[in-house]
Amino acid sequence: MVRKTPEDYLIIDCHTHLWTTPQIGSRAVTYVELDKYCGGHDGTVEDALAAMKQDHVSKTIMMNWIPTSLMRYAALERLPADTLSFAEAEKEIARTMIGRTQRRNAWTCAVAQEHPELVPFITVDVNMTPEEMRAEILDKVRDHGARGMKLHHAFNGLMANDRRLYPAYATMQELDLPIMCHSGVPPVAGCPHPPCLTEPKLFTDILTDFPRLRLVLAHVGEGYYDQARYLARKFPQLNFDCTAVTRPYPFANSLDNADFVKLVRDVGVERVVFGGEFPMFGGIRREALQNIIDMDFTEEEKRMLLGENALRVYKLA
Repeated sequence: MVRKTPEDYLIIDCHTHLWTTPQIGSRAVTYVELDKYCGGHDGTVEDALAAMKQDHVSKTIMMNWIPTSLMRYAALERLPADTLSFAEAEKEIARTMIGRTQRRNAWTCAVAQEHPELVPFITVDVNMTPEEMRAEILDKVRDHGARGMKLHHAFNGLMANDRRLYPAYATMQELDLPIMCHSGVPPVAGCPHPPCLTEPKLFTDILTDFPRLRLVLAHVGEGYYDQARYLARKFPQLNFDCTAVTRPYPFANSLDNADFVKLVRDVGVERVVFGGEFPMFGGIRREALQNIIDMDFTEEEKRMLLGENALRVYKLA
């Protein structure tokens, strides 16, 4: 039997991060101590497009967010001791972070308009008022083509069920657009917050309060796989991405092939999409794709995992 390769499948990478310059991208990769796996990739648009051709990826979802809480902490630390009003300074820093978020979203949408194979997902900042949060989402969706949202509670020091984000969930449910959230152990360096912030069980409130929300949990709840299994049984509307869950990803909670196949089937093959975590793992994405192709999935399951599920879950068809 001839061994199949990524060229034999529709490949959609549902978990990519892009940056405006190679310097920013390289700094981000180095910050999380994954430069030895990135294969020299820096996460610029040009870099991503070239890597897509190399790895036979048809579409890539830009899960572009920024760690505004870390930036906020750094800005507060830089305030001089003779600052007249720390409360006012903190408010100004918060407004600055909101502006950065809005500019990041605008850039992501502009990139997608020029390169339709790059799908734009936006984000919001917890310091936005409910009205600002809703207005930002509606503007980017209706006027700039955003197709979904990415939230990383752990890096921003938020519990997964933080009520301050409820206006975002409500608006995305109203628009029938997906939200992808990090779930499970933050598998990389540089995250100062505990993994319990994004245990899958903490998404129960969101799934209960927003039963029509198209929620996707990244990493299948990495490190908390039994919680992911439980949520999958309880909430049929929930979907997952399998980014960094199997080999060759080097994390302690990455599964061997047999355990990965079992996990995917337990939560439902039709509910799982592929993610490569480019550029952090740009050097091993093709190997990860080939590993899934070589696993003991049926041909139909492989097609679903590698691309067909994404068409439905993320409304790309």
